[in-house]
Amino acid sequence: MPQHPKAGKHAAGLAPDWDDAERLHKRLSNALIRIRDVYGLTSKEMAERLDVTESYMSQVFNGRRDVRLSMLNRISKAFDIEAFELLEDKWGEAKLRRRRRKTTRPRTAATE
Repeated sequence: MPQHPKAGKHAAGLAPDWDDAERLHKRLSNALIRIRDVYGLTSKEMAERLDVTESYMSQVFNGRRDVRLSMLNRISKAFDIEAFELLEDKWGEAKLRRRRRKTTRPRTAATE
């Protein structure tokens, strides 16, 4: 069987572990859990914000559900995060905190 021309090479400088679906699932689920925690959302609230079921979110958090590109795009827009950042190995919480300040409304005495 002929081998793909880029087999064994890493296109666009991607690290070899990007081929490992399990690691990608783990990276995405870790990123989503951090987003949920930094925004102070429950799993149910996050699911509602993304217009999915709580069961779906639980499966994604636990790496048991594949996420379509359309869902990555929805997450990206909902939390003002580039989709590729959700899959980065070293995904900094400082970036998320800066974005959270930009995208959330200020707290008032009534919400504290």
